[in-house]
Amino acid sequence: MPTTSEILDAAKKIGDMVAQHDASKRLESAIKALEKDPDAQRAMTQFNQHLQALAQKEQAGKPIEVADKRALETLQQAVVMNVNLRNFQMAQMDYVDLLRKIDEQITGDVPGPGSDPGAVSGAGGGGMLDAASPFDLTGR
Repeated sequence: MPTTSEILDAAKKIGDMVAQHDASKRLESAIKALEKDPDAQRAMTQFNQHLQALAQKEQAGKPIEVADKRALETLQQAVVMNVNLRNFQMAQMDYVDLLRKIDEQITGDVPGPGSDPGAVSGAGGGGMLDAASPFDLTGR
């Protein structure tokens, strides 16, 4: 039976491997590119602020005007057209996919809490990772 220390050592090795994976390197590079791109930062900030304003209007029961929708489309287009934001989004999806695969591998054969020790947690078993990414720029 492995000790806690052995499991943590293995986890550290996995973490080091993830950090060296191509998906991590691309994400790190994409983040650095975003940090150096004020246009990308401005586009995301304006888009997120407008989304928040529309959500507040909706929660308050106020109508979303055509001008609001057009402004959102214009801001969304600025986000989509920015190469650094596009590269970031692709790198982020690849990184999250890697983490999802790792999570599935870890939790695929591990019995869940309170389950029969011989049982296997299936598709309904809660994974270790949240679907939200710490790098998500959408403000969710």
